[in-house]
Amino acid sequence: MDADRLPPAFTAECRRLLGGEYPAFLSAITGGRTCYGLRANSLKLRPEELSIRLGGLMPIPWEPSGFCYNYNRAERLSKHPYYSAGLYYLQEPSAMLSAALLPVSPGDRVLDMCAAPGGKATQLAAKLAGTGVLVANDVSTSRIKPLIRNLELAGVRNAIVTNADPSALAERWKGWFDAILADVPCSGEGMFSRDDTAVSSWRLHPPESLAPLQMGILSSCAKMLAPGGFLMYSTCTFNTMENEGVIVRFLEENADFSLVPVNTASIGASGGIGLTGCARIWPHRNGGEGLFAALLRKDQRLEARNQKLEKNKGKDKDKGKTFGLADFGEFGRICPKLTGISVLRRGDALYAAPADSPELSGVRCARQGLYLGDAKKGRFEPSFALAMSLRTDEFENVFDAAAGSDECRRYLAGESFEASAPEGYNLFCVDGFPLGFGKVVGGRLKNKRML
Repeated sequence: MDADRLPPAFTAECRRLLGGEYPAFLSAITGGRTCYGLRANSLKLRPEELSIRLGGLMPIPWEPSGFCYNYNRAERLSKHPYYSAGLYYLQEPSAMLSAALLPVSPGDRVLDMCAAPGGKATQLAAKLAGTGVLVANDVSTSRIKPLIRNLELAGVRNAIVTNADPSALAERWKGWFDAILADVPCSGEGMFSRDDTAVSSWRLHPPESLAPLQMGILSSCAKMLAPGGFLMYSTCTFNTMENEGVIVRFLEENADFSLVPVNTASIGASGGIGLTGCARIWPHRNGGEGLFAALLRKDQRLEARNQKLEKNKGKDKDKGKTFGLADFGEFGRICPKLTGISVLRRGDALYAAPADSPELSGVRCARQGLYLGDAKKGRFEPSFALAMSLRTDEFENVFDAAAGSDECRRYLAGESFEASAPEGYNLFCVDGFPLGFGKVVGGRLKNKRML
């Protein structure tokens, strides 16, 4: 990028913040993107196993499942069958920081408030390890579809996807979550190095216009956090107005919250500017894009967890219908372990709802758990989401192909081919990891990936 295209107000502010480091910073953001990253999906395999399978990966200090790779591999890794199997998510290294720093334990209730396109949501889902519940929300209707796709590709079973304004959710879910991530809309200065449109967007929405929006989202999240819970605030921008300025104001207005200091030295990040305990990623110091993160905690002595929501949980009129997919003939016989599921039915669609879910009546909900498929006239049509969530020991008919095989290539291309496999549904896998369903009819396997 030509430095002359950068907004003068932006360069003046960065020169003020960085002093003698400013020339190195300017060179980093105008020299083009040099740092590429991916995050192993620990729901499917251990990070070290992925590193061995792909080779040439370098660890990221702040995320145990994160790796950097050389830019000349970018296109190849985005087209690798392992990517289609959801074994990793292509994610800028700095973008992994905020979810990595948010304390999440298996069994927790977690909210990703601004979740699309799903990188941080899948990262949080991996920390939950299939337990508890993840609510992934985004106010933008157009961004819900890629959010759902990425959660399904990762094989996440315990996610609820909502499409609502933060203030509306705050009135319904007071004190319900153990951990909340608010990676808020921002001026996007950290993306100037790779996205020319970010500069144009900055001119339309400068920092001073966004701070009130960010403060509003943070305040809504605060209402939904349980006593003792953690709230992570993050942006991908450099200025102090949207970063430390928002946090200072929030702490002034919310006496029941405190800033939890981040040990930046242990992860190679920088500290906050004028506010000790925050974390920053600078492109000239870390090689990635810009990012700011601040971890907040709610005082656990001020109130008990909202009991009304506990009592309301599970009032959905369609809950309580517990049955297995064996009720759907042929498919149930080859998927015997999916029994005793709490199933929600919405028209023809069936969902396996997380055991611990917030009250969803009146909330625009795009996914109420794992989308199992559609039941029509006693017949069950399984979903892509179900296939991606399965392990090979959970399905009787498995067709496994090597990553470089002709069968794998043809399956991903949507082609049918002759296959020595049982008639009916087969779980098509690459090196033991599901890519989707295939249906064998007359000795030919037909692609049922259905993205």
